[in-house]
Amino acid sequence: MDTSGHLFVSYNSLARVACIDAETGKTLFTAATHAQPRTIILSKNYKFLFVTCYTGDMIDVFKITGNGFTKVTSLSCKGHPVGVEIFENDNKLETWVCSYSTGSISVFSFKKKL
Repeated sequence: MDTSGHLFVSYNSLARVACIDAETGKTLFTAATHAQPRTIILSKNYKFLFVTCYTGDMIDVFKITGNGFTKVTSLSCKGHPVGVEIFENDNKLETWVCSYSTGSISVFSFKKKL
């Protein structure tokens, strides 16, 4: 959930993520993901959503705007990714992803634009 009362959810069988108004329950907007989106996490500034896609073996990254999601990138992540955490400082954003079938952790780094 962000500071504006928006709840972000993943719909596993529908291969979608959604932004919902927590007060009304109304779906504000959705976006397609790779197969079986599972764990999701918001960046500290609430501008990016990271989505693990279990059978899709991908991490989908979306920029969140006032009225929708814009897909920034999709990153290959073999082994059925299930868990995700973010490390973020002034210069970079990293996402750490654990994969179910390989028992590995993948780290993806992004340099922040100044």
